[in-house]
Amino acid sequence: MYTCLMATREENLVGAFVLKVADDLAGATSGAVGHQGAMGAALSYLAQEPGIGVEELRRPLALSEPAAVRLASQLHAAGLVSRAADDGDGRRVRLTLTPAGRRAARAVLAARAGVLADSLAGLGEGERRELAQLLEKTLRSVATTVAAGQRICRLCQLDVCPRVTCPVDLAARHEVGT
Repeated sequence: MYTCLMATREENLVGAFVLKVADDLAGATSGAVGHQGAMGAALSYLAQEPGIGVEELRRPLALSEPAAVRLASQLHAAGLVSRAADDGDGRRVRLTLTPAGRRAARAVLAARAGVLADSLAGLGEGERRELAQLLEKTLRSVATTVAAGQRICRLCQLDVCPRVTCPVDLAARHEVGT
């Protein structure tokens, strides 16, 4: 037997808003790099975490290891990242954005900013501050691990919301005791 849980009106409104913004973000970030999928988020993340390995890139993008390796190869083939062997045993590769990759990452973040600005255009300054407070509270409750925090913030601009004040990062680190 199928049991249907009924959403509240508030939950329905949040769901509709989240889907609209998510669809717009996916289209804008894909358009910014001319490629659908995780490439835009990868560029954004690499811009803020330079020199990470494929494994560190894989987690926030929720990719399998083979998919992350393919993505890294696509980024390299497109001239967006350089690959360098880690100082360790040489099996691990560090990824760094090239100048073209940094430009592409800036385009992704600009596209994201445009979508978010449009999404909040109907709110006044006081309403935006109130929404920010509510979102901080909500995000603190869903960021239960560092990996979840990395996934949630994979497209964030860290210079706008630094880790020392980010409700997601603070909550995730509190949960794991770091």
